[in-house]
Amino acid sequence: MKYLKLLALTVLFSALCSSASAQFNIQDNTKREIRNAGDSIRSVPLRNDYINRARYEAERRALRKERNTVEFNATLQLSQTQFENWASGGDNTFSGRAAIMFNHKHQRRKFGFETKIDARFGINHINKQTFKNEDEFRLNGLMTWKINDIWSYAASGNLRSQFVVGRKSRTDNTKVSTFMAPGFLDLAVGFTYDKKPFKMVLSPIGGSAVFVLDETLSEKGINGVEKGDRQKW
Repeated sequence: MKYLKLLALTVLFSALCSSASAQFNIQDNTKREIRNAGDSIRSVPLRNDYINRARYEAERRALRKERNTVEFNATLQLSQTQFENWASGGDNTFSGRAAIMFNHKHQRRKFGFETKIDARFGINHINKQTFKNEDEFRLNGLMTWKINDIWSYAASGNLRSQFVVGRKSRTDNTKVSTFMAPGFLDLAVGFTYDKKPFKMVLSPIGGSAVFVLDETLSEKGINGVEKGDRQKW
């Protein structure tokens, strides 16, 4: 009887010990699994408190404004004069003039580029006759590379011509000019001196060309271009 009680107590103690050991092991594994799972799905917010987004965008806009400067100006002028039953007499007239000026400057570190377009066109209509009194366009380009704050290497180009056919006079329809007939091209390489408010371009090396691309005017040999030739350098 004593042996049975002792055996029963031994089995019960063993069971209690095994249960306690098993509970400890399960609890430890559970904690490790929860921790691992939490680490794998946890999202870490990125803190950019040291970056001011509004200030950054403002600085970017200011930088772009410094590097690119655009100037544009357009004008349109119209006038009309009409006489009805006017004792002193007079001619009915209509005149119009349009002008465009565009200037773009780009500066990036030492490199700079400037483009300028200047165009004008004007007509008048008097006594049922139309005649242009202004017709010209200019295209200028200047490329620079800074040597220091004042001096820069420079290469420039200039193209000048007119848009439409030009006549000798209001009563003489003889053609004297048209687009690129004549046309003038100037190219130069040198230096620029720029210290506000003074700017100077020095071009010790340069060349120019005269174009007469119209066949009729080319046969006349205008603006120093030989008869039959289209250009002279």
